[in-house]
Amino acid sequence: MRTLSPLRAFLGRWGLTNSQLDPLIGRIVRTVRENIRRDMLDAGLNPDFELRILNSRDDPDRWGDPNVSRVIVGGTIDQSGIPTIGIAQSIDPGNFGTEESALVLLDILSDPPAGFGDPSLNSYIGPGSYRLGFIGRAVGNIVSHEAGHFFGNWPSDPGYGQTPS
Repeated sequence: MRTLSPLRAFLGRWGLTNSQLDPLIGRIVRTVRENIRRDMLDAGLNPDFELRILNSRDDPDRWGDPNVSRVIVGGTIDQSGIPTIGIAQSIDPGNFGTEESALVLLDILSDPPAGFGDPSLNSYIGPGSYRLGFIGRAVGNIVSHEAGHFFGNWPSDPGYGQTPS
């Protein structure tokens, strides 16, 4: 059992306030819904496939119920013991394991800027940037990428600079 810092613990590192937590969660969830829906439409919408995207702000915790997978957003490398930004329990072509977990860690994503190519989102935010929108989209894309793995998608670029699954 590990204890991970929640998303709200990283807001200040991105220059966001506690009052922006709910809108940020909303943007992350909208991005995930958009990404997953677009993938399903592109693939032809399998009529035997049902997907509901829930979040811990608006919905009870369903983890442990049959056919519930989750993506945990929060925590650091030190807290998790996993040296990455995001990781899924498996890459599951066929989605046979329907109760899996993925993790999106936020320490590197919220580190101080270190220049172009740095994975910190702060490297891409300037004084006139719409921080809330950018961070919501970026974190939502990473959540979608990791969920894509346990839905059965292999990385489309097996190198370091992976593109979304």
